[in-house]
Formats: sequence, structure tokens, C-alpha cells
Amino acid sequence: MISWLAARYLPGRIIGMVDLSNFRLWLTDTKAYSDRTISNTVSRLKRADGFLPWFNDPVYQFRLEQLEEYQALTTNVKSQIKKAVKLYFEYVYSLSQDKCNDAECKLKVLSLFANIGVAEAYLESIGINVAVANELIERRAVLYSKIYPQTKMICGDITDSTLFEKIVAESIAANVNVIMATPPCQGMSTAGQQ
Repeated sequence: MISWLAARYLPGRIIGMVDLSNFRLWLTDTKAYSDRTISNTVSRLKRADGFLPWFNDPVYQFRLEQLEEYQALTTNVKSQIKKAVKLYFEYVYSLSQDKCNDAECKLKVLSLFANIGVAEAYLESIGINVAVANELIERRAVLYSKIYPQTKMICGDITDSTLFEKIVAESIAANVNVIMATPPCQGMSTAGQQ
């Protein structure tokens, strides 16, 4: 599903097409980096593209890290490449925000069984907005709200009809169009059959 989302919501999903010149300009305009740092960042992105032709998909970093050439690099160089890739995703995302408005380009998500928001970790960076979330355990819901303050957290048991109606009403008000659920694993949950 993430590949489809990236293809839909990240422009220019052309394999091997990195825009180094405009990336350099974007770094100059948006980051307080020295000329040397900008040059090194662009160089590291070019190196990553040499190992694995660029494609706008969050799985890119994972696939890059699996390559023997990448694994043979020093820890410091790998860290610099990882930072360059992250910044390039930020650059690409900024382009997508220039081309569309919030209603057109952002999926609005309801996250059920949200825990502390592990499943939500990178969704915002690819243009997905988790608008409403539900978690049963209060301490997890509180931590979730600290990590994702823009999300409306509703704490409580979803099987309670009043709470369920509140979740539905908040989701409708937020124009939610996707439901994401990460229910407890039956093998690990004390609520499950183990």
C-alpha cells in the first residue's frame, strides 16, 4: 500500500531521476547549512543514487541499506547518506505541497488500536494526515498525544457504543477517508487467546 501511496502522492516517481541542482537550491533556501555541508549532502545523495537508482518510495532507504556496497561503507558515511536521503524525501514532499491543496493531496486517517503511534511514524512525511486516533490504555494515549499533538486522540474501549459514536463523529468532522487498524497480536496480547 505504501508504494501506491507514494506513487499517488509524491510527484516525479521516475526511477533514477534525482534533481541535484534544485535539491541544492532547496537546501540553500530552507536549511541553515554551510556551503560545504550542502555540497556534501548533495554528493552523498548522488552516491546513494549510484548504488540504487532513486525512486520516490519510503522503501528506498531500506533497499539501499540492503546493498553490499552500502554495507561496506563506514558508519559515518552511511549516516551521511541516510541524512541526505531523508532530506531529499523532504524536498520531494515540499514539491508535492506546492502542487496541491490539503483537501486534494492528503489522506485523512483514523487510527484504531493506536498504541503510542508506531504505525504512524512516517505517514506525515509522505502526505498522510492521521486526524483521529483511538487507544484503550490511558498512559499509551497520553504518550501518543505528546508524540502527535495534531491528532485528536480518543481514549477508551471501542466496544463501548458511546465511545464508538464519538470516534465516528470526530472522523466524519475531520473528513477521514482511510481507517488504519493495528489490533493487538493474538500471540502477544493478554486479551487474546495466546
